[in-house]
Amino acid sequence: MTQDERREYLIHYLLKEEMKFVRQSIPTDKQGQENLLRSLMNVRPPRPISNDFLKIQDEYLTERNIERGITDVDTLAPVKSDLRLYIWQGDITTLKCDAIVNACNSQMLGCFSPMHACIDNFIHTYAGMELRLKMHEIMAKQGHEEETGKAKITSGYNLPTKYILHTVGPIIQWKVTKEDEDLLASCYTECLKLAADTGVESIAFCCLSTGVFRFPRQRAAEIATNTVKQYLNKDSRIKKVIFNVFMMIWANVTEDELKEKKEIQTTFGETLSWDYLCYARENPIIWEIPTHILYGEKDNLTAYGTIFEFVQRTNSTLSIMKNGEHWFHTDEQMKFLDEWIIKSSK
Repeated sequence: MTQDERREYLIHYLLKEEMKFVRQSIPTDKQGQENLLRSLMNVRPPRPISNDFLKIQDEYLTERNIERGITDVDTLAPVKSDLRLYIWQGDITTLKCDAIVNACNSQMLGCFSPMHACIDNFIHTYAGMELRLKMHEIMAKQGHEEETGKAKITSGYNLPTKYILHTVGPIIQWKVTKEDEDLLASCYTECLKLAADTGVESIAFCCLSTGVFRFPRQRAAEIATNTVKQYLNKDSRIKKVIFNVFMMIWANVTEDELKEKKEIQTTFGETLSWDYLCYARENPIIWEIPTHILYGEKDNLTAYGTIFEFVQRTNSTLSIMKNGEHWFHTDEQMKFLDEWIIKSSK
């Protein structure tokens, strides 16, 4: 099979799995097909899949990851102040080292939002379906959501890395507390300990909790470096720790910089525009459309206060699903969603 044939096979297989995708057209261009395949992989629940699919998927992702470019940790240079630490800018899913760290939500099943620009989405996309299936197995055996500050480890599957560490960082609702700082430090410590116990000598971290979990980047970086140094001073089994600056400063562009450059192309496909920012500020949206919102009681990404403030400001209606999550994906949640859409449409 050629790479194009593999991609089309995988798309057709996933489309046939779901009746709701029966009318989905398949783009003719390569980029469009890659985006569709990634989206289908993102939304697929952790249910059994054929060995034939996995074989072709693995062949496809192996070649796809080579196409994307692989950086070997042995080619990196350490920082002058500490030869155990490395600063690297790049896509962590392309780094060949012993282990990389994934910033997860408490479900630990990956990001279900199609094409979402989070590290959880990237890792599950390029590792392959096996990762979600394995995490589902681990979490089903555990019997409860993952606690903040703990860690799990899996194979890297189709990624260049041997292992993936999975950890849930603290979510900042209002201001950072001492408990939040301790939990973030625990994420690093638990990952390092589990990695060392598994035989890992090189490990790459993104800056945990600084994305949608809203931990201030500067303080998070301080906690990360201090915690890692303290751990390495006590345990010499880990030889190299890489801080992935690309993820740490994800689109961290100042207004002054944007004003000066006018447009900045981000690494995750979006163009930041100073003119658009000015236009948006000068022309605020006046929300006059009748709106119904469905919110999961256990949404761990969007704070209830944020939703409630929007509801109050726009006079929207709000429905809350008990035990619902940020991404609806279980049979129970999808049934609730279908019924809610019918009811809200009347």
